[in-house]
Amino acid sequence: MHKKIVLFISSLNAFGLLNHLITKNLLSCVVVANKNDVDTHNLIQVLRQYKIPYFIDQQDDAKNIETLKKVDGSLALSFGFSTKISKTIIEFFKEDIFNIHASPLPSYRGRNPLFWQLKNGEKRSALTIHKITENFDKGDIVLTKEFDIDAQDTFGILNGFISQLVISLTDEFLALLETTFSLTPQIGEKNLAKEVVQKDIIIDWDRMSTLEIYNLTRACNPIFEGAKTVWKNAMLSIYETTIMNMDNLGLEPGSIVYIGSPEGLIVTTIDGTIRIDLISVPDGIFSGLRFSKRFNIDVGEKFSTIKL
Repeated sequence: MHKKIVLFISSLNAFGLLNHLITKNLLSCVVVANKNDVDTHNLIQVLRQYKIPYFIDQQDDAKNIETLKKVDGSLALSFGFSTKISKTIIEFFKEDIFNIHASPLPSYRGRNPLFWQLKNGEKRSALTIHKITENFDKGDIVLTKEFDIDAQDTFGILNGFISQLVISLTDEFLALLETTFSLTPQIGEKNLAKEVVQKDIIIDWDRMSTLEIYNLTRACNPIFEGAKTVWKNAMLSIYETTIMNMDNLGLEPGSIVYIGSPEGLIVTTIDGTIRIDLISVPDGIFSGLRFSKRFNIDVGEKFSTIKL
């Protein structure tokens, strides 16, 4: 018989898994990350609405242990939990505590695996279940489920896909726990998914290739509200682009080389051209073509790189 699960989550991205565990009568309670942000607020509202048992991480081991002793849960599972779980909590579950990580570990170990995989143009990834240890994302691997990354996947699309894939992976994991299985140690460290900072989401027109710009916009949509650029001293956000087979005519990178229907708003790069499909400005969200017409933009004008 399966153990009752204490689920550590931070947002509604885990709602599918949460609902699945409830349906199968496997959920003990939910531990919510102690963060004052929109994702956490929305999650708590849903938990309250559906009367799902939960408590907020007190960031105090003694208080957390006291609460955990009151719930019927002997197996802990973390999915997208944004706080490092302490040694005391790990020991409370007698090492029966696991994390679901959105990368083929040990590659892209860290807090932002999907962003970096998209930005780097990866074509394959995986969901990995591993033991939680004191060393972040370094525990032995229990199970891996590989999947393709489509060339047009954005962060939002991929995140939605993973939120469904995690359900079947969890079922496989729970079935595996009923058997004798082996663990796979993680060896090596590469392509770390470091914390994303402002410079990581900026389009550098003078250095980035067409493909790099395209991949960055995919990685930033919608989590960072688009890749950032500058137009006439105003910061804009580009959500969606398309690589074009058009001559850049030797114009400086970032220059508008064509405006028209049906092609749209096309901009030069260091090695080609790219179409801006969707752009956000303080006035709203526009197609590239609508943006150029609304603000009377001409061919030859130029986007520039934010200087930090």
